Amino acid sequence: MKWTRKIQAFLHDPPDKAIKIANHEERAKEILRSAGIEYRRGREDILASAVQRVTLDLNKVIDFYGKGWGNYVWSGYPQLRLPISAEKVEYPNLTKFIDRLRRSKGYKAVDELLSKIVEVEKRVFKELVEDCYFKLWNSYPMRLKEELAKTLESEGVENAGEIAEEFVNLPAETRYPDHTIWAHLDLASALTVDKPILVRIKISPVQDFIKNAKKEADLWAGSHMLSYLTFHALKPIIEEFGPDAVIYPHLRGQPFFVKEFLGENPKGLEVANIPNKALAIVSEEKFEELKRKIEDSFKQTLIKMYEFAVKRARDKYGLNFDPQEYIHILEDYFKITVEKISFRNFSSYDEIIDFLSKHGILDEDRGKWFEFLKEFSKYPPQPTELYPVLFEILESATNIESSKFEKREQVSGWKCKLCGENLAILGDKFEYGELMKIWKREPLCPTCLVKRFYRKYLEKEYKEYDIKRFETVTDVCLRAFNWINEFKKRKEHGKFIEILKKYNLTKDEEPCDPDMYYLEFWTADPKKIKERIEEWCGKEVPLESVEKASTEVLGVLRKAYGEINKNMEEIYGKVDLPPKYYAILKLDGDEMGKILSGRKSSKVSDYAHEALKEFFDEKLKEDVKRALSPSHHIAISQALSRFAVEFVRRTVEKYGGDLIYAGGDDVLTILPIDKAFACAKKLADYFSSAEMFVPWKNGGKSGLTMSGGLLIVHYKHPLYDAIDRVNKLEKRAKSLGRNALAVGYLKRSGSYDEVVVSWDVLSEVERLVELLKNSEKNVKPSLSRRIIYHLVRDVENLPDDENAVRSFIRYEISRHYSEKDVNQLVDNVMKASEKVRVELVKEDIGLEDEKIVSRINRAIAECKRLSEIGIPNEILGIVTKKQVKGLFLLLKILSDCKAELWGGKNEGDNRA
Repeated sequence: MKWTRKIQAFLHDPPDKAIKIANHEERAKEILRSAGIEYRRGREDILASAVQRVTLDLNKVIDFYGKGWGNYVWSGYPQLRLPISAEKVEYPNLTKFIDRLRRSKGYKAVDELLSKIVEVEKRVFKELVEDCYFKLWNSYPMRLKEELAKTLESEGVENAGEIAEEFVNLPAETRYPDHTIWAHLDLASALTVDKPILVRIKISPVQDFIKNAKKEADLWAGSHMLSYLTFHALKPIIEEFGPDAVIYPHLRGQPFFVKEFLGENPKGLEVANIPNKALAIVSEEKFEELKRKIEDSFKQTLIKMYEFAVKRARDKYGLNFDPQEYIHILEDYFKITVEKISFRNFSSYDEIIDFLSKHGILDEDRGKWFEFLKEFSKYPPQPTELYPVLFEILESATNIESSKFEKREQVSGWKCKLCGENLAILGDKFEYGELMKIWKREPLCPTCLVKRFYRKYLEKEYKEYDIKRFETVTDVCLRAFNWINEFKKRKEHGKFIEILKKYNLTKDEEPCDPDMYYLEFWTADPKKIKERIEEWCGKEVPLESVEKASTEVLGVLRKAYGEINKNMEEIYGKVDLPPKYYAILKLDGDEMGKILSGRKSSKVSDYAHEALKEFFDEKLKEDVKRALSPSHHIAISQALSRFAVEFVRRTVEKYGGDLIYAGGDDVLTILPIDKAFACAKKLADYFSSAEMFVPWKNGGKSGLTMSGGLLIVHYKHPLYDAIDRVNKLEKRAKSLGRNALAVGYLKRSGSYDEVVVSWDVLSEVERLVELLKNSEKNVKPSLSRRIIYHLVRDVENLPDDENAVRSFIRYEISRHYSEKDVNQLVDNVMKASEKVRVELVKEDIGLEDEKIVSRINRAIAECKRLSEIGIPNEILGIVTKKQVKGLFLLLKILSDCKAELWGGKNEGDNRA
């Protein structure tokens, strides 16, 4: 069997190792032999262990069995430490179950339980390995969980599902439990290759390609196409070395992998969830051949897409051109960079320290780490121990190489209507008017042509998979306030559809263009309506039919909207019908570069089991930061994959949005305005919670945070500009301290409001938003919206004094609040305003000292009370005025959007 060696490495330790450390290798042998495979523990285990964990020579045993042997003393139950925050995660159900079993029936009962677990491990292993190694690697953890839960349930065990969930997330090394058993087994399997090296792959450009979009379908296609291309660049690695060779992105459960290598139809295949960068372990001896295959796979996939798009364009537009004449535009647009770095042997930790020092890459943290290993490590240094240093060097080299991007000069001619950058096909052959006629008003370059027909290409490749349709942002607009569903309940909607059918203006029982729900669509010049229908619906319609349809539709819609508005007022207050604004949400993990390079790791002692605390307290005289290991990359990659493929997808669907991409820590989604804030908060909360790494809740922190931009924008606003603006908002949130949300509100009139806030401010203003909604519905207690305009207009004119600001807020609340007791509301406003991120410049406070200004801005970003860190009252007053104005701008936006901060009907736990 070709993959026998990897199977042996993948199961050199049994999944149940942490249940009972004693004799765990014998149990691994038993599992392997159930399928006729001999046990073999090779050098890959030492290499994986050396880079993954601190291997201390201590006489402590930590497992669920609860009994030592020989010189080993049992020292506690297993726990897991999260890879970034080092947060402790316990196994409450498994601990309680085994502890109760042992206390009531003795060790014999625990041994019997372990025997049953091994039988499940053997049964599932034999079933999967007979299929193929890929199936075993991908499905073993999940199938183990399912089958163990069934076994325990059949014996009447309570919380069987929870116990099984904890079982498949056990640590690999219980004394230093900062990675799961699967992270260790995956890495050991990857390291079975001869002369392992690290390989980095990067595809560019990304943002410029994605943002070139006229409608939502283009935005989705650009994002998904990049994920698809990246995955196909990885296919030669997977085929040659297995899926475990890809460290980042992690491929277990990844929809593209499951579809293309296992032949299944997983959920989430329509989500762009493969980032444009990848990291893998391969054999140095095969690198040059592999690099060629990676580049060829990428190029051939791109050409295949182009050939398909050309055929569709000829059918649709009747175009006649030589595809080879323009293919260089497509080939020049993308660049794939493939770089490598080799591991290196060292005879001692002193040699490593000297090597790093000589090359100027020995900083304080690395020096302390290798000095620690020099004194306490059980093993001599292994080639893999320079992993964190090599990764940083490789990352820099890849970025430098990918920036060397030269394009061939294009002939002069008319540019692509979508990107405005490249020559349109036939743009060098015809005058503008003729070109527009040939292309039906939208000439495209080869790159944008591929993007425009990408969905059809994907449907051909994945015939049996139902790819979700993404069309226009109008679809999302109409979901706000449940408007479209309410309208469809009315008889006028039936009449509306009947009229459209009569004039051949429907598709699948829906308007062929959702803009047809808006009155202004039908009040425009009939010639413009005809052009719009022909461009967006792909249908030629006589002008006379357009004129008749306009008259009939307007009669139905005007009557319907007037009646619906009365009903909607009872729920939301006055609402323009149908909704014309939508939200674009862009989220990005904070400092992911530092996290993936290990710069944000915790102290080495923080990752150890509590039983080792005495050892670290006694031996370590100063803090030593834990170095990055592949297990951290694997754990983070697994978490980001689950976040993107499962949680983000489910959450966005529940909040009525369209998920454009979720590439790990990157998210872009289009949302209804009333659900956008609740969705953003839900995603950010989950990302920062321990649930990112473990499926059960324990109230801890992941060590990760997100910053985001959220833009409320009119459906008529150019999409490419809206994407540019939301990108700038996300950068603004990061520039003001990270872990924040920058909100922009761009009205059709051109007026624009912007505010940056900490995430938790959305919880703190819930009461205020509810009071503002009550005012519109004439329900008490209520707060009049007029207070927003008074505060925003007048607060800057107040004296630079916090007390003056508080007094003014008290005065305004007393005027606009329906109740007499205003103290609690005033405190609410002042507390919430402290979570508004503002930035001072020297001119604001008349100081030349940049250090003082930076200190104040840093304190604001950290949401510290400025009065408690010695900031003068006058400066405090300036900051308070800015923050209060920002808070009321936020309230204005939330009020206009009728935002449901608590999630409305979609509220639930973080599992969405």
